[in-house]
Amino acid sequence: MAVFVLSASMKIYDFSSFRAQIRTTTPLPAGPAKALAVGIVSLEMGAFPLLLMGRPAWGGYALCMALLAGFTCYLVWLLVFHRGASCGCAGSSTSPTSGVHVIRNVLLLSLTGAAWWLEARSGTPTPLEYLVLAGPAAVAGAFLLYLDEVISLFRERT
Repeated sequence: MAVFVLSASMKIYDFSSFRAQIRTTTPLPAGPAKALAVGIVSLEMGAFPLLLMGRPAWGGYALCMALLAGFTCYLVWLLVFHRGASCGCAGSSTSPTSGVHVIRNVLLLSLTGAAWWLEARSGTPTPLEYLVLAGPAAVAGAFLLYLDEVISLFRERT
């Protein structure tokens, strides 16, 4: 949930760059590329209230899983057809897409699936439980969203 809010916020902050990035890395003409960019941001922002207030919450989890699966396919598309292009995962960036991005999305898919399964088994968390988890979830989400930058801190410079 935190990942989608942060990601969408960064895309909204520099929407023209995000829209241009979609236009240059997909085979879509300008109009559909803009519609896709608006749709992505809208769905990412919609995941938060759907998970928090949606009853049953499976709709929010399904949306998150579908977004992550689509984003993962897009990352693989970039790795195959647009080597060196940024993914635009968190708005405008100069860092190229790498396998780390795919690994991050697979981790997020796994965490989302586990949360969905746990909620189905134990019931919907209370608002207080959401509040208690919000801080650590935001930190973990930001860490995963910027995983490639964190890993680059530990790489040797050539």
